[in-house]
Amino acid sequence: MRHGNSQANVARLIASWPTHSINKFGLTKKGQQEVLRSLKRAGFLNQQTIIYSSDFLRTRQTSEIARRYLKIKKVFITPLLRERNFGQLEFKSSKHYAKAWAYDRKNPRLRPYGSESVLDVQKRLLKLIGDLEKRYQGQTILLVSHGDPLKILIAAFKGVSNPFADGHHSMMTGRIKMLEFKK
Repeated sequence: MRHGNSQANVARLIASWPTHSINKFGLTKKGQQEVLRSLKRAGFLNQQTIIYSSDFLRTRQTSEIARRYLKIKKVFITPLLRERNFGQLEFKSSKHYAKAWAYDRKNPRLRPYGSESVLDVQKRLLKLIGDLEKRYQGQTILLVSHGDPLKILIAAFKGVSNPFADGHHSMMTGRIKMLEFKK
């Protein structure tokens, strides 16, 4: 699940550093409504769902809404689900994402503007998936993260080496996408 619409989305601001986003840039009212709407549509989630969330405020707030809605006792927080670090583009207009994505389309190993590469993000997410699959085999896990990491994770599940090659770059705020881990 991508976090709901956030203050950073409204400000059209890149907010990818933990020092800025762990305690700032929470959900808007619209974001809270998006999250609830998506949860109501996701019939495969229930009280046995395990929730893991990025430690950024917008994802923690999203996962807290999910926790209450699903009547779950605990949310697990992990930095492995953090937003992709966009390096020198931090606090610039979100229009600058396109600059990083242009490099990503050429080579997923590049680290434009000091950002994490696509493959860096993929590696940390797949490590988490491997650990979770060993621990919770056969159970439903709701991962609450951010646009770029989720795009990269979805591509990895589909066996696509470069998720930015097609020019499509994000997932709508507050949306849930079902992925199945198959050995």
